[in-house]
Amino acid sequence: MRIYGDLNSGNCLKVKYTADYLGLDYDWIAINIMQGEASTPEFLARNPAAQVPVVEFTDGRCLSQSNAIILYLARDSALIPADSWQQAKMHEWLF
Repeated sequence: MRIYGDLNSGNCLKVKYTADYLGLDYDWIAINIMQGEASTPEFLARNPAAQVPVVEFTDGRCLSQSNAIILYLARDSALIPADSWQQAKMHEWLF
């Protein structure tokens, strides 16, 4: 798994911290959006919106938007409460 992001972005950091907390193996690919690195053809193939973070999985699929990413990474972990009310409260914090 590769995480494309900028360490100056809170949205990128929450994806990185979630992956770290879960002990997931990943490569961090630094993207400097201020220097246009998110607008290259190679990056736009991963996310046409030219935004970070983006996660590229080993099968080539890409997922963008930090909350979508952390919810996907944390599925089936203790970070996602089993109780539906607690899940709603978690979503309240995310969105």
